[in-house]
Amino acid sequence: MNSRLAALLIVVLLAACSDGTSSDRPGVYGVSPAAQWSGGYITAHSAAFSGGRLPALYAVGRALPVARVNDTTVTVRLPVAPGGDLVISRDAAGHDTVGVVQLIGLDRSRSVPGSLGFEPLVPEGAPSVVFVAESAGPPNRLSFLDPATDQVSYVHGVGPSLSSFGIQPSFQDNRFVLRDSAGSLAVYRLFPAVALVDTSAVHNPLARHVVQLDDSAWLSTFSNALLSSSPAGQFFFQYIINDPIRLVFSPDRTRLAMSLASAPGMHAPVLDPVSGDTAYSLPIANPWGVAFSPHADRLYVSASTLQGDSLIAVRGSDGLRLGAVALPAGYTGYTLETDAKVDRVYQVAESSGTQALLVYDGATLAQVGQLTCAGSCGNTNAWSAGIGVDTMANKIHVAFPGSPIPVITYDRLP
Repeated sequence: MNSRLAALLIVVLLAACSDGTSSDRPGVYGVSPAAQWSGGYITAHSAAFSGGRLPALYAVGRALPVARVNDTTVTVRLPVAPGGDLVISRDAAGHDTVGVVQLIGLDRSRSVPGSLGFEPLVPEGAPSVVFVAESAGPPNRLSFLDPATDQVSYVHGVGPSLSSFGIQPSFQDNRFVLRDSAGSLAVYRLFPAVALVDTSAVHNPLARHVVQLDDSAWLSTFSNALLSSSPAGQFFFQYIINDPIRLVFSPDRTRLAMSLASAPGMHAPVLDPVSGDTAYSLPIANPWGVAFSPHADRLYVSASTLQGDSLIAVRGSDGLRLGAVALPAGYTGYTLETDAKVDRVYQVAESSGTQALLVYDGATLAQVGQLTCAGSCGNTNAWSAGIGVDTMANKIHVAFPGSPIPVITYDRLP
C-alpha cells in the first residue's frame, strides 16, 4: 500500500469513528425538539429502536408513554414537571442517555405583599404586563401589580363600577369606566398615569360593569341582566344572564364576548359593539372563560358541558362551531388567554387543589402542554384568575385575588 492510499484510508476511518451525532447506528440517539412544554411530546430516533417491540424510555425514574412513528422513530410524552433540563434514558436508573430536553414548565410561585380584589385584569395599552384590580382595602382604590418585579402600587380616588367586580376594557385601548370618590362614573386612562378622559358615562348604581361601546353608547351588566343605554341615560333591556364575570372585546372591536357563571337556556350572548345588539349566542351552559384569537377569527370558550369540562372554538364573526376538546381528567377550566406571537391558547385549570396552565394549539385545539403548580401556590381562586403573557421575557404570569397576592409564573416556549 502506498503512502497516499494509506493516508486516505486513515482519514475515512477517523471520519466514520467521529460520527457521534447520527442516529442511524445502534446505540446512537437523537431527540427533537431541544425544548418542549411540560406534558408535551418529543420524537426520539435511533436504529436501536427497530424491531417489533417499543423501546422503554424513562425520565426522573418514571417510564414515559411511547408510540411508534416508524422503524427507528418514536414519539415520547414528557412528564408533567417543573421546568429544567430533563434527561431521557433507556432505564429507570438513568443509564444509556437518549437525550436531554429543556422542559418548559413552572418557573416559580410566590405570594406578593399587597392585595388584589376581584378579577385581575391585564389591560391593553399598558407598557408591560400589569395586573389591575380594585384593592381589597378601602373603597375607591385600584392596585397595580407588575409581575416582572413583584411591585404593587396603588391609586386612590378611583375604583370599579361596583365593589368586588373589577374593571372592564373599553372600545379603545387603555380606557376604563371608573367610579370616583364622589360616586360618579367617568372614563379614565390608566397608563402612563391615571387621567380623566370623559365625564359623560351613563350609569345605573347597581351595575357590576360599565363598558363604553363608543363615544356615546354604554353597556351595563347586572347580576341577572345585560342592559344598553342611550346618551340620554335611557336603559334598554338586552339579555338575561347570570353572574357576569368578564367582558372581552375582539382585537378588531367587532365583537364583545362575556364569561358567565351560567347562561340561562344555554344561550351566552356575544354582542356587536357597534349596534349594541346580540351578534350570536353560544349554546353553552357555563362559559367561565372567553378569549379571541389575535386576528379575531376565532373565539375560545372554557365551557362546563354535559360531557365534562371542555375548550371550545367557534368562528369569531358568527359563532359557527369549529371544534372542541376535553380537558385532562379531573380538571376544570376557567380563564383563557391567547398568545400575540404564535397561534396558541392558555387556559387556567384546577384539579383538587393543583393549579395548572393548559396549553393548546390554537388552530387544532391539540393540547401541547400541561404546566402545573401544586402544594405551594397559595390560596388561589382559579375562576377569577388573570393571565398575562410576556412575549419579550418568555414568561406567562397568572395572578389571583388575595392578600397577599398569589402569583404563579410559568416559562413560555417561544
